[in-house]
Amino acid sequence: MILYLTIIFVSMATIALFNALFGGMGAFDAVLFTIVATLIMFAIDALVAWIVHSVPEKKLNPFAKFFVIGKRERRFYEVLGVRIWKDIIPESGKRLAGFDKRKIAKPNDNAYILKFLNETVYAEIMHLICMLLSFVPLAFMPYKWSIVLPVAVVNAFLQTLPVMVQRYNRIRLINLYNFNKRHQERAEDEQNQAVC
Repeated sequence: MILYLTIIFVSMATIALFNALFGGMGAFDAVLFTIVATLIMFAIDALVAWIVHSVPEKKLNPFAKFFVIGKRERRFYEVLGVRIWKDIIPESGKRLAGFDKRKIAKPNDNAYILKFLNETVYAEIMHLICMLLSFVPLAFMPYKWSIVLPVAVVNAFLQTLPVMVQRYNRIRLINLYNFNKRHQERAEDEQNQAVC
């Protein structure tokens, strides 16, 4: 979280300074409009998070084609080193939904793994929508594009990283889910054979 807050504050300071020096506005206006644009972005993100988490879990399908990760995408995440930096990305699932996605607490429990998979879908959808809506404030504040556009770009970038993490983690979760399912089916077959 500290990294994200640092990026946000450094970006805000840079945007305000640039606009104060080169944007034809005073320092107070540059700071004020940068703060307003950032607060609007936070409000949009919070509203989207609330709306997405109000969708019933049964409407989500982590095994749907859109959410399944192919080999090329998996290699792309490996090249980007997602495994290395994924743990520094803030995880707010515990605060929003009461489900901590930092660690797989019950690796042998497929009901838990399925809940975990659903939470990755919630997070991915939320961050994708937030990423797309980052640019909506430009329609309401077009005269301040030199502030709103950079704020939108920073927000879109910060939304992209969690999407990558959710998709990267889903690969392992689906593999674990399938492994548990095969193991459970094998155990049931052995139990049925022992009864006969």
